[in-house]
Amino acid sequence: TNAPGTPDLYTQYLGSLIANGNRVGGELRQQIVAKLLSLAISERDTARIAAVLDLGDISDDHLNDVGYRLVDAGVEVERGLAMIDAYLAKQPADAYALDSKGWALYRVGRHDEALMWFDRSIATFAADGDEASAAREAHATALAHKGEVLWKLGRQDEARDAFAQAGKIQPESTELAQTLKRLMIGNGQDDTNAPSMTSD
Repeated sequence: TNAPGTPDLYTQYLGSLIANGNRVGGELRQQIVAKLLSLAISERDTARIAAVLDLGDISDDHLNDVGYRLVDAGVEVERGLAMIDAYLAKQPADAYALDSKGWALYRVGRHDEALMWFDRSIATFAADGDEASAAREAHATALAHKGEVLWKLGRQDEARDAFAQAGKIQPESTELAQTLKRLMIGNGQDDTNAPSMTSD
């Protein structure tokens, strides 16, 4: 595949999908589209992302996931937000999607609205319980997202509280660690200390 003139992986997948369109079953087609989308998002190639989305093979179950990935990558954010909204229209109490909506609103500069959606997500996670590791990580992610928005709004004390709550729920939270690093909290650059990540 590294030979000169060999199409890249995205082009190969797309060519296979187009050439074998009538012979590819629905589930396999969705897997190929998901792979195409992952490749395009990782490259932040808006033309390729738009081409994949125009294939129209994103199932309702994957709208939130795809919408969040677009928003998080900072590409086709409005389209990602529309996908999250479509998912929430059918699953209005989904804590993951509520967090996605908040993150999308933050990415388009609607900070106060974003905080309301994060609060709804956090409350839903708390009500549902965090027995599963994935749920604890997602709950911590929602708190880290809320903390980031608060930090950007200059509400550092509230942000630190959100970060500390995230650390208590999931001490090894990848999203929390990345958020603190991105905001340069605790590295001496802003004269603050990182919030405590352990239980009292």
